[in-house]
Amino acid sequence: MLAGSEIMSSYQNAESLSLLAGPERAPLKVKIRKLIIPFTLSCAMVVDILDAPGNLSLPTTAFLKLYDRRFATQRRQDQKVDDPWTPNIDLELLEYSRNGEAEKFLADYEDDPENNEFDHDWPRAKKETYLADLMKEQFETETKVYDALIKHQGTYIPKLFTTVILDFSTEKDAGRPPHLFYAYGILIEFIDGFMASQINQFAKAKDWEFLVNEASKVVGAVFNDVPIVNQDIRPANMMICQTDGEPRYRLVLIDFGQCEFRDGETDEEWGRIKHTQDEEGAMGYVIVLQLRNKTGVEVKYVWPRTWVDFAETEEETLHLMSKDTEKKADS
Repeated sequence: MLAGSEIMSSYQNAESLSLLAGPERAPLKVKIRKLIIPFTLSCAMVVDILDAPGNLSLPTTAFLKLYDRRFATQRRQDQKVDDPWTPNIDLELLEYSRNGEAEKFLADYEDDPENNEFDHDWPRAKKETYLADLMKEQFETETKVYDALIKHQGTYIPKLFTTVILDFSTEKDAGRPPHLFYAYGILIEFIDGFMASQINQFAKAKDWEFLVNEASKVVGAVFNDVPIVNQDIRPANMMICQTDGEPRYRLVLIDFGQCEFRDGETDEEWGRIKHTQDEEGAMGYVIVLQLRNKTGVEVKYVWPRTWVDFAETEEETLHLMSKDTEKKADS
C-alpha cells in the first residue's frame, strides 16, 4: 500500500512492484525488465522475479499483465475517458466511494447495465468506477479462459503461474469496493519471440507458408472444441518463437480478455457464432494479407472450413471477408 505522496505516475523500467499472489495474497516482488508499450487494454511487461512465495514454482523471468484502469491507454480511449489519470482523480474516487455512491452505481449497473451505459457527462469518479469494474471483468474473463484451456498451457498458450493484485490504494478504507484501487493481473510464461504480424521480418521466406497454415491450425486446436469464442483473434495476439528441434517453431496464442463463453445458445446458434467469427480462418487469412501488403508475396493458404455447415448464404460459404478483417491486416 502506498502513501498518498508516493502514488506512481506510470510504470518504469527497473521499477520494483510489490504484488499479492493467488487467493492467499502472498507477497510477491518483481522488477520490471521491459515495458510493452504502448499500453493497450491492459499494462504488459516482462519482469524478473525478486522474491516469491515458497509454494510457487516460478522461473527467473515472466510476463506480467495488469488490468490497471489508470494506464491502460487504449481502454481509456475506447471508453472515451478523456482525462488522463492523475492522483487527484483517485482522491475524488475515494470520496465518491466513501459517500456510498460507487457501491450504489455498481449495484445499479449489475442489475440493469443497459440503462447505466457509459455517459461522457458523468463525473470523473463515476467514470473511474466504471473503468475499474470493466477491468476487473476482463481479468476474470481471461483467468476463466486460462482455466478452461489448461491442457494447452505451456504449448499453444502460455503457462499461467498465478493471479496477482497490485494494491495502489492511498489509505485503508475498509468496507469500500476494494477493486477500485486494485490492478488485478496474471503472471504468465514469457514467450521470447515475435508476433505473427512480423513474420516477414523474423522468419525465412521459405517458412512463411508453414507458419501461416500452422497459425490457423493452432487457433483451431485451441478454440474449436471449447464453449468459447475469441473476439480478438489477430496476428498481433500470436507469438512465434524458434526452437532447436522439430518443429522449428512454437506458435503461442496470447490475450484472452475479449473472449466470450457460450451461454445457453443452441448448437445451431453457437455454430453460427463460431462461423461468423471464424477464428482459425481469419488468423491465417489476415497474415496472408499482411504478407501480401508488406512484401508482394502471395502465400498459399489452405482455409479451414470447420464451421461452414452453419453458413446461411452461398457467399458465406466462400468466406468473403468483412471490412473488419481487412482492417486487421493493416494492424
